[in-house]
Amino acid sequence: MKKFTHLLLIFPHPDDETFSAAGTVQLYKNTYQATITCASLTAGEMGRNFGTPPMANRETLQEYARKSLKMPAVLWVSIACIISDFAIKR
Repeated sequence: MKKFTHLLLIFPHPDDETFSAAGTVQLYKNTYQATITCASLTAGEMGRNFGTPPMANRETLQEYARKSLKMPAVLWVSIACIISDFAIKR
């Protein structure tokens, strides 16, 4: 395994990093004390109803995504952001 001290994760949707790369990221965090930057391209605004009964929908899912980026439960992420929040609106 190659030693990296900073990982940049870019995923299209919130939580994609958790489902697809969490094990590898945690390994780098624990083994090399790597700094982890995680960027989501969207806030999940096109998501469908989540949960039964639904706890989130297209209108509320982005609020959950933004809150989750600030939660201490995301211990392995040093920096997190939603790229679409920085897009220039025309």
